[in-house]
Amino acid sequence: MKRILFVSALLITVSVSSFGQKPKRPDQIAREFIAAFNEQNVDKMLSMTTKDVKWFTVSGAAISTETADSDELRAFMTGYFKSCPTCRSKVTKVNAAGSRVTMTETATWTSEKGPQSNDSFAVYEFENNLIARVYYYEKPSANGYDAKLAKKVGADERGMKMFVFVLLKSGSKTFEKDERAKLIAGHMENIGRLAKAGKLVLAGPFGENDAIRGLYVFDVRTKEEAQKLVVTDPAVAAGLFDFEFRLWYGSAALLELNRIHTSIEKK
Repeated sequence: MKRILFVSALLITVSVSSFGQKPKRPDQIAREFIAAFNEQNVDKMLSMTTKDVKWFTVSGAAISTETADSDELRAFMTGYFKSCPTCRSKVTKVNAAGSRVTMTETATWTSEKGPQSNDSFAVYEFENNLIARVYYYEKPSANGYDAKLAKKVGADERGMKMFVFVLLKSGSKTFEKDERAKLIAGHMENIGRLAKAGKLVLAGPFGENDAIRGLYVFDVRTKEEAQKLVVTDPAVAAGLFDFEFRLWYGSAALLELNRIHTSIEKK
């Protein structure tokens, strides 16, 4: 019996020394996740999440999905840090219960008016010691202003931002019916690709059948950036369409248009 107990104790000792320290508690991981956020270290943040991590924002009775997996979370956080390099988060009132951690966060950043802050309540749900779902409950402001959404879309204090507006015009070249159809198909595919990449926020044809055929609105700051995107359109490259640029100051809410459109697009 003594030998069995000795061997058991030895195995336990070897197990602990072989595998190192005990797994971190969910509340420790949540704190480290916020620390990585404050470092703006996306890779470190994602090392603490599952591949299919979900990120939700809760506003009143409405819940919206910000990201549906780690790839979307990477793209979202990369864009977020680019638009808000001064953003940081301070954590208070952390509570843990099983695989769920709740905390109060105070986001801080610097705007043209100086230091700003916004409080939110967060719930982190864990699977296999990794963050699987995050729910953010924002404290509503008196006037309905959504600071997080404003930062996400890059809005200024008026809710606006600069875009490049492009008028598509009839080009100087003509094509046979089959070739024209092929170019139009490529034109439509390119629209979808640019929209998916987050560069094209609005596109569509005009109802009048004249020289001005349609429009693009790009989420870029300069005409040069917009031109690089326009010429990826095979119909433009072939001369079926020509183009004209205008810098346009419009509502930053346009950046939410593609997300909304997928909810109302039946075909």
